Amino acid sequence: KPRGLKDWYTEIPSSNHNQAILNCQNENIWWDKQISDKFRIVLLAFSMVVFLSLCIFNYNKSLSELAISMFSNITLVLKLIDDLIVNKKFNDHQIKMNTTLEIIRKKTKPSKHDVESVQEQILLRRQMRYLPFDFLHKLNRIELHRLWINSNVNKDQ
Repeated sequence: KPRGLKDWYTEIPSSNHNQAILNCQNENIWWDKQISDKFRIVLLAFSMVVFLSLCIFNYNKSLSELAISMFSNITLVLKLIDDLIVNKKFNDHQIKMNTTLEIIRKKTKPSKHDVESVQEQILLRRQMRYLPFDFLHKLNRIELHRLWINSNVNKDQ
C-alpha cells in the first residue's frame, strides 16, 4: 500500500452490517477524542508559556512599552484564544456524539437510520475545521492503539 494508505479500523467482527459500521464510527470518535484531549493540553501549556513570557518580559516597563508589546503579540494571543474556543466546541460536540452512541449501543440491532445519524454528527464535527497537530497522532499512535485494543478487550469480558 502507498504511504499513508492504511486500514484505519481494527478488525471488528459483526454479523450485523450496521453494527460493524457503528463500531467503526465509535473507533473514529474515540481516536479524535484522544488526540483532541492531548491537543488541549498542548494549547493550555503553550498559552501558559506565552502568558508567563509576556509577564516576565513586560515587568517594570512603561505604559507605552507595555502597549507596544501587547499590540505586537495580539495575533498570537487571539489565535490561542480562538483555538481554545474551537477545542471547547469540538469537545462539547464529542460529548453529544458519545451520548448518541451509548443510546444506540443499547439496541440489539442498530438500524440504518442510527448509523446515518452518527455519521451526520461526524460530518458536522469535520465541518468545524478543527485540526489538531498531526505530530500528536504520530507521537501517541502506539500507545493509543494499545489503549484502544485494551479498552475493547475489557468491554467484551
